[in-house]
Amino acid sequence: MSNFAFHATFLAVRARPACERGPNQRKKMDYIVRYVELKSSCHTDADEAWIARVWPSSSGKTIYFNGMALKRATGTLDSNHYDLATGDLYWVSGVKKRGTNRHWGGPIYIEECLLPWYEKHTNGKCPAELVPRRDLPKPDISRFHALENEAIGLANTTKTANAQLRH
Repeated sequence: MSNFAFHATFLAVRARPACERGPNQRKKMDYIVRYVELKSSCHTDADEAWIARVWPSSSGKTIYFNGMALKRATGTLDSNHYDLATGDLYWVSGVKKRGTNRHWGGPIYIEECLLPWYEKHTNGKCPAELVPRRDLPKPDISRFHALENEAIGLANTTKTANAQLRH
């Protein structure tokens, strides 16, 4: 058996259709449902909040939502992601089954396609502040790759320049 035939057979055996994948096994670019809240109003929870589909990167460190790339942040008090393009801070989490995602009230926008899922997920506990909105388009991820690679290139250039200054 040639090397190519072996690899083709191996890949054919490993690939499984979507209906046979387990709940934690996803194809690249499958969406997941998350609660996403903008956190620019400094601890007031008065900003926009969504229950929406997001598309995670293969590493899981970036999610794509509503035309934005939200990168995982560390060391922040009330946010866990930031917008790669603007630097705005966001809180991203799973959707709570008890329907209490927002701490201090205010509208929570939800994609229309997720309403049946949400009702089932929360056993019919739909808060009054839930506002249906039309579905958000699937994000164009390729436009963020250039932005992220530019940021990585800038960081590497800075490291190189600093290393040259030390010598």
